[in-house]
Amino acid sequence: MKRILCCIILLCILAPFLLMNAYAVSYKSAKEAIDDANDFIFQKMGYENYYLFKIGNMDINEKLAQYGSETFYNRPVFVYGDSVEASKRTTTGGRDIVKKVNGKDEYRALGYAVDGSVFPNPAFLYDNEGHAAKDKKWVKEPWNGKNIKYLYGEDGSIIKKTLSDSVLNYIKNWIQINGLTPTEVEAWTGKRNYFVENAVGVPEKLKNNFEDFLYIIQPPTEHAWGLGIAFYYWNGYNNLNYKSFLIKPFDMVADDLDVGFYTIPGSVTEGSKVLVAVKVKSHFDIDLENVSFKWNITTKDSDDKDIPLDAGKYELQFVDSADNNNQSGTINISAKYKEEFFYAQFKMPDRDVYIEFAINEDGKNPVESNMENNTVSTVVKAEKPINMAVKKYDLPYYALSREISYPLADQNIVVNLKKPGSGWWSGNAKVDAFNVDIDTKFLHNYQVGSPVLEDEEDDVIVSLPNVRAKIQRSDFGDDPENKKWLAGNNSTDILTAALKTFYDVFVLKEYKYETKCNRHEDCEAEGCSGYVKETGYARGSRSGTAPIEVNTYVYNGKKDLNKKQYENKIVNNYDKDFKARILWTNSPIKFNVIRYMCDLDVNGNAINWRAVPGKYEREFVQQCSADIDWNIARSMQQDYEQARKAAREGKQDKSFYNKAVFATDKNLQRYDYPIKSGYYFNPTGTYTFEITTVTYKNNQNDTEEHKKLVNALVNSFRYESNLIYVDDNGNPVNIANGSYKTLGVLTAAKNTGIGGKKLISVNRDYKKVTDEIYYDSKRTEDENKNGSHDFWKMSMEGYSLSGSLDSYNKYKYREYVAGGKVFKITETTKVTFIINEGNAKFYTHPKMPDGEYYITVRLSDIDLSKMSGMDYSSIKDVLKGVILDRIKVNVKGSIYGDIS
Repeated sequence: MKRILCCIILLCILAPFLLMNAYAVSYKSAKEAIDDANDFIFQKMGYENYYLFKIGNMDINEKLAQYGSETFYNRPVFVYGDSVEASKRTTTGGRDIVKKVNGKDEYRALGYAVDGSVFPNPAFLYDNEGHAAKDKKWVKEPWNGKNIKYLYGEDGSIIKKTLSDSVLNYIKNWIQINGLTPTEVEAWTGKRNYFVENAVGVPEKLKNNFEDFLYIIQPPTEHAWGLGIAFYYWNGYNNLNYKSFLIKPFDMVADDLDVGFYTIPGSVTEGSKVLVAVKVKSHFDIDLENVSFKWNITTKDSDDKDIPLDAGKYELQFVDSADNNNQSGTINISAKYKEEFFYAQFKMPDRDVYIEFAINEDGKNPVESNMENNTVSTVVKAEKPINMAVKKYDLPYYALSREISYPLADQNIVVNLKKPGSGWWSGNAKVDAFNVDIDTKFLHNYQVGSPVLEDEEDDVIVSLPNVRAKIQRSDFGDDPENKKWLAGNNSTDILTAALKTFYDVFVLKEYKYETKCNRHEDCEAEGCSGYVKETGYARGSRSGTAPIEVNTYVYNGKKDLNKKQYENKIVNNYDKDFKARILWTNSPIKFNVIRYMCDLDVNGNAINWRAVPGKYEREFVQQCSADIDWNIARSMQQDYEQARKAAREGKQDKSFYNKAVFATDKNLQRYDYPIKSGYYFNPTGTYTFEITTVTYKNNQNDTEEHKKLVNALVNSFRYESNLIYVDDNGNPVNIANGSYKTLGVLTAAKNTGIGGKKLISVNRDYKKVTDEIYYDSKRTEDENKNGSHDFWKMSMEGYSLSGSLDSYNKYKYREYVAGGKVFKITETTKVTFIINEGNAKFYTHPKMPDGEYYITVRLSDIDLSKMSGMDYSSIKDVLKGVILDRIKVNVKGSIYGDIS
């Protein structure tokens, strides 16, 4: 407890001094600033009153002595005399004395130092690019006045060179000899580089002995900056150049802020997200408020000039431990936690990005003596996206879907990681994130494996997995399974989808580095070496695109097949005999079809064949026929022969004259059928026709085609006679009981004659046979192994019989019957016409004039085109009439002559 109280009291006593040392000192006058500086130099070097108000005839610049300038962070600068005169003295021909800097005139020199040397102006712009060159050769001990000098190159080379008098005078124009050479400084302080150790921007190769090159114009004090000048050659030995170096005040050396990367990006692909994190550590034992920070994130243009990264375009964002979202600003750092984190994130452009983060960049709040660790920088290397060559996958005409497997990259990719120069890898690389953006509109049920890493220190080799997915025809708008077809009539199409799979793979690897301890008040007492190991993370990423092209081949059949030409006509229209044949096509029987389509596995093998609806409705069309055959069962000649023979033989027995009474007169026997009026002459004859029709229907019913054709044939039958008969009232009439002056016609419909007697009897005999046209809807590769009737194959696509086998050969397109039935219906009707079946007697009129009379059995014309609704009505032809039977009757004399 006593020790704790002592510590508290000690902190209370030291607190004002700690605060004074941590922040900039202000002076009430130039004298106060000069006295403060003189006290320091006296203590360190033994020089009393080093700075005076006047040297020779030059007065000190009291404003600069009290307030300093922005270049010296508003700390004292002890300059004498006129800046114009001093600038002229040290400016060689062809170079500027004064330059505009931020709208202000800046002279090459501020004036003179207390020892008479010219005081260079650090704000004056460099004369050439040599200040940034890496091959400068620095002049050792420029103050020794000798022509022979040693030049130390930044590449480690050492060259002995004799300077010309003019070059040596150029050096002398700048510097005079004072007591701050390394030897004298070491004699007083014990260190050759006591002052130069605090110099800013010293060449890396000369850090260990830069006191041999830097002439001290103004030594640093506890609160005032120092300044030195050094000379170098570059780009040959044509011109000697100078460069001034600021030297930190000693109150900036003890307490310190240092910054290091917590997450440092390496190589990143254009368009990927970049995350960078820095960690700021405080070595102050007090709370720090309003400490300035700044991010500087740039790219380079074609002239290698810095260009700020476009925040909007590249989504630049910032955040820190205090949840501020500013690129620059201030932050408070507590003495308790002594650290803060800052983050920046952006989208990687197509060129390298230069990142710099600075904390307390001007070293003013808090006041720091060591500014070198206040800034960290890195370059994020831009990598081009890994664009793989396009992989092509076909979905053939017959496939509904396909499993595919494609790589994300053609070869392994390399991710470069960075760590601080003093750091070392402390862990194995691992995948921090792996993002794959797949076009799920076209790629279904996708599966992606995990990357495999091969860790090779700063480089990590990444093997990316394949993507496995399923492509479906329906996504292209062609969906036969759901009756959505794309390609039009007899057309093929190739639907192409160019798909891109984007991916990012982020690799993370832990590193460690040593930094000054800020955790212990007394490291030695607490067993600490003064350094601690910090952990950081290197992060790199690569991204790319795996393009694939899916070609979906579409063929959904022909709307119209090459139909077989069937006949629609009348053949042998009673031309040679009493036979006729009618040919026509049936009304198309529409039926739906299916086709078979499949899926393809990842190796392109066909699996899971299944039936899908066909696009076009098909028509079953076949040749239909009707065969008509008329026969004379008993002709009139046959029926009248008995009576006619009896008359020729002169027989008088009435029993011989069963049908008619023929004249027995010898002189009348020259006629075929001689009669005398007044005797009976009975109509007679028996006639038949048989019709067989073959039609195709989707039912087994009796067909109207057959029925109406039979009726038409029956109605075409005519019995005609111009003989004059006598009715029951003794009136002359024709056989149809009509006017004797007109031809007597009997038909099946008007079959009654004189006295209402039925003269035509019609008998019908009908029979029917139905045969189903068989089909087989099982898929077959060989059309000949399909069990369907040829008539079906003639009506569907993909068969030789329909002239469309090429559809199968090219597209594996073949149709099968989806359902329904078709029947072949064979109907036969035999019709018999019997004239005067009861052999009723009909007497001719006794006054019928002599002459030639005719009895005819004929068929009238049948105009098929007028048989409305029948399939054969398309035949623009007439089943022509024909005479089946005919006799000529000669009337000679009358019954009255026989009676008289």
